[in-house]
Amino acid sequence: GEVHSGETSLIEAESRIRAYETALRTDPDSKVCAEGLLRANVIKAAIANHKGDPETGSQLSIESATLARKHRMPLLYVNAVAGQVVSLTDLGLLDEAEQTGRHLLAWVKDDFAGPSDEQIKAEMIACGVVGGQPLLCKALQGHETGPEALGQLTRALHFAKELKLADDICRDAVQIALWHALLKPQDAEAAVSQALAILDEQPAESAHISRQYLYRVRWLRAYRRLLISGTVDPAIEEWPLPDARTGWLLATSHKYRGALLAQMGQTAGAECSFQHSIALLRAETSPLMRFIAGTVALQAADSLGELSPDHASIYCHEAYEVFSALADFQNGPTRGSVWMEWTADLWKRAYGNNLPNPQLVFPY
Repeated sequence: GEVHSGETSLIEAESRIRAYETALRTDPDSKVCAEGLLRANVIKAAIANHKGDPETGSQLSIESATLARKHRMPLLYVNAVAGQVVSLTDLGLLDEAEQTGRHLLAWVKDDFAGPSDEQIKAEMIACGVVGGQPLLCKALQGHETGPEALGQLTRALHFAKELKLADDICRDAVQIALWHALLKPQDAEAAVSQALAILDEQPAESAHISRQYLYRVRWLRAYRRLLISGTVDPAIEEWPLPDARTGWLLATSHKYRGALLAQMGQTAGAECSFQHSIALLRAETSPLMRFIAGTVALQAADSLGELSPDHASIYCHEAYEVFSALADFQNGPTRGSVWMEWTADLWKRAYGNNLPNPQLVFPY
């Protein structure tokens, strides 16, 4: 709750969880302690995913799911498998993520053993993670999963409202705005405004972190509109950025802001945003964060090719180094080797090429 409200950072939350686990391990045979340790593991997996460390998130989620089934804790099992779906999606294993998510949905509908309100919550979680993760990302890559993704996200929001769960209402509203930003950026501002209205109806402590996500979604919407049509909304100069403690949310927002300012001819502001984004991402240790940093450097090279050719060359070299080291990271059209090829072609053609731009199918 304190992370949602912005009162506690993820680092502080991790420290508290470690202390909590130490206290619980004093009586490992107690059912209450066993459940507490399992909850802590599920939360650690969620934190790892949020920090861009899907490898750790996946490992923790698998461990948690196994223990939850063993101890017959169905709602914790649903949370653990949902975490695994997020991890698989961030690793680019979209088919496996979709299969895992669909199995979870079927299990919740057919085999969930718990009170009715817990079953509704379980279905809310399953719908949200399947719609907002593999189905949405596959739609971004050209698969026919977009309508189903939106349907699942809408169901998740319906269940959250039925249960009056403010945190989940906020999260699901933002996920629907993200769907529009990724798949229909030309007219997604209405979806962003609708999500803002929903957040304004919820308690501030529940809406805080979702509001930071939504700020990033708005910048992403404008960035994708730029990639597709080459147009920029001048209102971007008035838009807020996610707050300083949001890590990759702020970093990716600066990636989008840099591209948009460059398109408007504001070279100094663009370079400042690109540099800020890369610095934030370099401070992280996970491969995904390094990979995203490479996409920022590549966008900087592309955006600044004519405005600042010398700096663009430096960014291009930096991007190539990142993707060379992570050539096998991700899969399909977002695999590192694809980015490496696109970067090399961009460099060779002096910041303009004819290959499909991988930024178009990458959700960050």
